[in-house]
Amino acid sequence: MKARPPGEGAPDRMPSALRAARGEDGPDGDARGARPRPRGPEGRRYAGTASSRVPDARLRFRRGMAGHMAGDDRMPAGVECLPDVRVLGLMAFDPVWAERNHESNGCEILHVVRGRMTLEIGGERFPAGPGETLLVPPNTVHRDAFDPAAGLEVLFCSFSWRPAAEYFRIVDNRAAAGLPAHRKAELAMLFDQMRSDLAGPGDPDRLLARSRVHTVLLLLLREAMAGRRPAEAVSYGRARRRELMRRAKEYLAVHYAECVSLERMAEALDVSPYYLSHVFSEESDFSLFAYLTALRMEKARALLREGRLNVSEVARAVGYENANYFAKVFRRHCARSPREFAAEGRAR
Repeated sequence: MKARPPGEGAPDRMPSALRAARGEDGPDGDARGARPRPRGPEGRRYAGTASSRVPDARLRFRRGMAGHMAGDDRMPAGVECLPDVRVLGLMAFDPVWAERNHESNGCEILHVVRGRMTLEIGGERFPAGPGETLLVPPNTVHRDAFDPAAGLEVLFCSFSWRPAAEYFRIVDNRAAAGLPAHRKAELAMLFDQMRSDLAGPGDPDRLLARSRVHTVLLLLLREAMAGRRPAEAVSYGRARRRELMRRAKEYLAVHYAECVSLERMAEALDVSPYYLSHVFSEESDFSLFAYLTALRMEKARALLREGRLNVSEVARAVGYENANYFAKVFRRHCARSPREFAAEGRAR
């Protein structure tokens, strides 16, 4: 066992209302200067906020899974059940785990918070740094290689799960390493929220932490299954939309620290604002500005961990002139204030 269990787990039974509401909203969009969202046929909202797009995301997930159920790649039976979390907490790894191979006690998720490591498993090596996630299937011999002098801090989760054997035949560390940037940011937010849940005293807090672990597993499953789909002929229109998505993400990666507007971005990409917003929303689970906010929060966390800038300087570095507004958005995404986040980094 790598860490001390935080206490007895929550009962497996869960109210049906809570089960129905367990889906996580994506990051909140940056609504400054936002216009009323256009509606398409049947009143469907294009480029809506993350919360308005959750039903679309769930529908896509179900459709994707239904497609696989008809083929060779089937969704693991029992995947809808919550995992039984044995250990969940932030821990500094003991150098002993870097020195020798050892067998996992159940399934493991390792989300790197500080330092770098290489997971040696099944004759392969998977490097990971801050914000990246590694997986260990049940009862698997592996080694957590890292530099003991530099140290390693990981949000560690040990769990058992009925569909684990079949799940890990689909989801592996290649799938986790190949996640796009916005998916990694989405996972990082879930792990930050788990740490906040662990600080709660009651069964609902522990149940919520289990639910977030479940969400992490399902997000990885969806991405892995999407990557296993047979190649399809891509129409010219679809290829054009994908190329626009790629260019839009490149634009945001360069200009995230500026005052980004839909109109200015559309002009730079030589398309109409409506078409850009519509394509981004149709081709992803995030609205354009929700993606921008997730990107800014990822950059902000990295700067706060470095500890060279104060909160106001970090806010300006990631595109927020108003430090109070930045702090409000950061708390909503990371479940604690920028100062608290930075203090945790100094304490390590």
